[in-house]
Amino acid sequence: MMHRRRFAFSRALFLAVLAGLVAVFSGCRSVPDLRDGEGEKRGLDWNASTVSTELAGNDPIEPFNRTMFTCTDVCMHFIVQPVGYVYGSILPMEVIKRINYASDNLAFPARMFSCFLQGQWKGGGVEFLRFLTNSTIGIAGFFDPADAWFDLVRQEEDFGQAFGYWNIGPGCYFILPFLTSTNVRDTVGCVFDRAADLKSYIPYIGYLTTLNSFVSSYDPYDTMTENAYDAYDTMKVILSLVRYAQVENFHHRLLLPQESDFGKAQLPPELYEADIVHVAAPYGAQNPLVDTLKGSFFKVKRRNAGWWIKTSLWNTDFVPKAKTRRIHFADGTDGADRMRFQIWCQEDPAAPLVLLLPGAGGHFRAEMLRALAEIYYEEGCTVAVLASTLNPEFFLPASLGLPGDVARDVPAVRKALGKVIEKVKEEFKLTPSAVIGCGYSLGGLHMLHLASLEEKEGNPLNITRFVSINPPADLHYALRKMDALCEIPRNMTKEEFFQMAGDAAMKLYLASSERSGALGILHPVGKRDVSAGEKPSGKEKNASAKKQENGEAEGILWEDRKYLPLTPEQAGWVSGTYMRMGLRELLLAAQRNSPEGKELLKTPYSWWSRTDLYREIDTYNWSSYAEKLLLPCLKQQEKNLDMASLGKRASLRKIEKTLRNNPRVRVLHNQDDPLLTPQDALFLDRSLGRKLVWFDCGGHLGNLFLPEYREKLLDASFKGIGLKKVNVGTAEKPEERWKVSAENGENGSWK
Repeated sequence: MMHRRRFAFSRALFLAVLAGLVAVFSGCRSVPDLRDGEGEKRGLDWNASTVSTELAGNDPIEPFNRTMFTCTDVCMHFIVQPVGYVYGSILPMEVIKRINYASDNLAFPARMFSCFLQGQWKGGGVEFLRFLTNSTIGIAGFFDPADAWFDLVRQEEDFGQAFGYWNIGPGCYFILPFLTSTNVRDTVGCVFDRAADLKSYIPYIGYLTTLNSFVSSYDPYDTMTENAYDAYDTMKVILSLVRYAQVENFHHRLLLPQESDFGKAQLPPELYEADIVHVAAPYGAQNPLVDTLKGSFFKVKRRNAGWWIKTSLWNTDFVPKAKTRRIHFADGTDGADRMRFQIWCQEDPAAPLVLLLPGAGGHFRAEMLRALAEIYYEEGCTVAVLASTLNPEFFLPASLGLPGDVARDVPAVRKALGKVIEKVKEEFKLTPSAVIGCGYSLGGLHMLHLASLEEKEGNPLNITRFVSINPPADLHYALRKMDALCEIPRNMTKEEFFQMAGDAAMKLYLASSERSGALGILHPVGKRDVSAGEKPSGKEKNASAKKQENGEAEGILWEDRKYLPLTPEQAGWVSGTYMRMGLRELLLAAQRNSPEGKELLKTPYSWWSRTDLYREIDTYNWSSYAEKLLLPCLKQQEKNLDMASLGKRASLRKIEKTLRNNPRVRVLHNQDDPLLTPQDALFLDRSLGRKLVWFDCGGHLGNLFLPEYREKLLDASFKGIGLKKVNVGTAEKPEERWKVSAENGENGSWK
């Protein structure tokens, strides 16, 4: 009887929503018209505000939406996470995963009907065959032999996409707690998805699958939001573009990239004096701009490597091992000046201490920073990581005002590192045998300027080695380059831009999903021609995915080189936009924390509504930020300062003497880094000599996942510092510790 009543209620709900659909959408915004009109317009500034407004409409109920988003965020952190500690400590990760598989199998009607409603008869048939296969051979859907054995790939479809196919507009931006929809149309689509889900008609099973889904989704949710200063706006921009790509079915018509000279490196004709590591063949080099995005493949290896999820008490992954601590940036004070950092401690108090700095705008929880920390931690080092000077986590507690001036930022970095060293020695009773400083991109530039500053004042931090990865030789040129990449769409019409952006968004979305093999991201050398864009078979992609899933892949081998099917223009625009999003957070935080009456921007900050403020922020790029905001701020103390002087004191040419003569400096760089000019490359080569290692490809930070890179990085960090790893355990239970050793002299070995 209960089953019948529930079925009747669900059916009534389905019919009620269906009957009210016309009324709901009568006031909705129509489908975005992204086609070119009679007069094609070029030169438009497609920034985050204009793109999200064009795709998702205005945000007239932003206060309501922000409140709903905050409710979701609070519940995820204060309800789902604690529940996850208990639930995830009882059920192993594999069991939770299989429950999600079975739940997804029962939800197949929504995907099947969505395919049929869009005329995708093959896709609907595939979903039905998947259900039959997984329900029988896959034991009630707990396994997915349909994909693994028969290449019947899950269709990424839902009713919201079907409504979009029918030219029903998205309506206004609209959020409800715990729903993934971001507009009125998709919210109604979620109701239809729920009504078509077989779990809605099976008593009690929905409670278990919902709990299971929430617990398993906490880690991805936390990863997406933990580094954002304004997570609501960041997710609004990203999800609007991804949803547009889904509704327009870009996954069924991905464009194959064509050969292009755009963004190709121009190397100086002179011979290099430094060592060159040739990795183009195992790496699978494409275009420098595309290769730059391959930096996203450099991830923490030990993630989901054991039996337990992230929130479990028994989890042994690398990230949860970190301890978050705070330092008081100003002596004798407390409160707003407390700067956060994370540290991974070794049991050996004498283990070398490695201090890591991220690239421009990077958070101390950035994925690339954590992956770098893992490399050092696996070698027996204690590792501490800080945020970038351009991130609110650093410049607000450091009271920098507006960051970006190397002459002010580097002393602040030095002060922060000094306090971190003092803090970890006092709290964790560490007596590090060496202190290694390492940074990448902007963090690498700061590390080299720090080496110069320490050299002048007798190295009070007692840093043994300064390691810099892909530092921009001319910071202002690098920022102008990123601005130019972000403005690539100015040469496109509206239709051309959204075709390019939608295709790129879908490719990156698929690349980050479990089914990334569908893009042909893994191309075994000798079996497949990368330039032909061939895709791996179902068995090949599942074998590679399984290897990575289990944390077994130490790095990529010749058989597993990466490939991204993006055009150089797409890759350049994505990189430039990523940098511009960092500027948005910087300016939002600066405006929010400006003293009353001395606001940085014209539009006031409001918790409830920030749409107009973001529109003003998006009129700035990095160059105009430096010229119109940073420079006037600095001229209050340095009246004769101009842009040329500001650029010179940020350049590595200003510290050429340190680069030539300081034996503690080491640099790793890529010959085709798009942020280097040929003159910059030649300058670094001549100044650093054997203290520099070149890689023949990789763009900007795009090859850090290579095992060859790991080897050279560790050599740069430890070779010649007078320490050596030795076994202090037994043959049955070996244990390596760092010990002082004369064998690791200038040309010695640290292994």
